[in-house]
Amino acid sequence: MVVGDFLLGRAGKMWALALQRKRGEGAFEDDDLKAFALLSDALTEAATLSHAVGRQVLLGALSAFDSINEPALSMTGMGRVLEINAAAAEIFDADFRVHNNRLYMRDGKATRALDARLTNSDRELRLRAGSRIGNIIVARRETKRPIVIKLLPVPGAARSPFLGARFILMLTDMEVVRKSEIELLSAIFALTAAEAKVARLIAAGWSPEMIADDLALSRETVRNQIKAVFSKTATHRQNELAALIGHMRNL
Repeated sequence: MVVGDFLLGRAGKMWALALQRKRGEGAFEDDDLKAFALLSDALTEAATLSHAVGRQVLLGALSAFDSINEPALSMTGMGRVLEINAAAAEIFDADFRVHNNRLYMRDGKATRALDARLTNSDRELRLRAGSRIGNIIVARRETKRPIVIKLLPVPGAARSPFLGARFILMLTDMEVVRKSEIELLSAIFALTAAEAKVARLIAAGWSPEMIADDLALSRETVRNQIKAVFSKTATHRQNELAALIGHMRNL
């Protein structure tokens, strides 16, 4: 049973601290309350600094994507959009846009998929990033080709509890990006060009031996590339990879 409690915080600040004492400890003394009050300015300063540093790191990450014309935005674990780079703002339309700090997608399936990703643990997303199809979402539009969303964890310094940033969403507008199949596989699944070529051939039903002969590679090299392809695309069999690549061709 709690016999004493004290809420430390200020209106409009980014933090609050609740302190409680049990029956055996008794209620807070006046000296205790005075000591707690002294913490207010220090905690507010720490919170403000943490928020500012995190935001600068986040803006730097989005600016880096902007410099290579890659649309991106940052988001909290609750789905609130924090920052949008210029390249992302240019691809928004009636089917895909940010409204009231929320990402709106006409594609209900994509919306549900994003909600499901946001509820996953950060650790799971970090394991997926760059090596799993689980962080890829395809948002379809009525009159245009879809937008491919790739979720990445934010840089460590931007993970301030006072900022709340948890994810960076890289956006690929298939309406304006006319990449070859090799380039598309490389961009979305972080495959090397050589791995993307092997992926296409495996999906087409070629054996490792046939691929090695056609590409003038050793069988060991081809086997290693096949392992990398299955790992990065989160597939395990030839038919799964074929279905995945078939899906990418329809984007």
